[in-house]
Amino acid sequence: MGFLDKAVKAAAVAKHQIDDVRAAREETGTKPVDAAPLTEHEQGVLARARALGAPEPTAMLSQPEAASVLGQPLGPPSLTYTDDAIGVRYAAENRKRRRWSVEVNFQYGDEDGFEPALWWRDMVMDHYGDGEQIAGLGEAAVWSAPYLFVLTEPLVFHVQVSTPEGDRQDSAQEVARLVLSRLQ
Repeated sequence: MGFLDKAVKAAAVAKHQIDDVRAAREETGTKPVDAAPLTEHEQGVLARARALGAPEPTAMLSQPEAASVLGQPLGPPSLTYTDDAIGVRYAAENRKRRRWSVEVNFQYGDEDGFEPALWWRDMVMDHYGDGEQIAGLGEAAVWSAPYLFVLTEPLVFHVQVSTPEGDRQDSAQEVARLVLSRLQ
């Protein structure tokens, strides 16, 4: 083996070692995403949602539970919300901004009430009805990536579990089971 061959082989070994170090650094470089305290606006959104029948999101899924589902340390809860849903998200990211998150959101109505079966029919079945029906979760459950929707009177909720490798149906079902256990 000549000098040039030895140099090429040594360079290949060194590159492999550097790649291993980078991969290890990336793996250990993952850190929980910090959440800010609720703003006054968010406190009002949460209070309104609770008054209209939504559960306290952090009581439905805790940070340690979310982290155990992913096997990844996750940051504290951050509030998620739309006009008719309230939820919680726990997240982490690494140096390359690759993100892991667990989120659960609960639908709620307005001052006139909320009919979960109607919302299920009009929103979930009309928009996600071609998704995979999941047996054994609530009264009905549909997986349509990235969401797992669950109907369980008097609520409808959806779960989203994301990793850099993609959305995780198995983990979303695990989260749904945790939530359902709290509702019983």
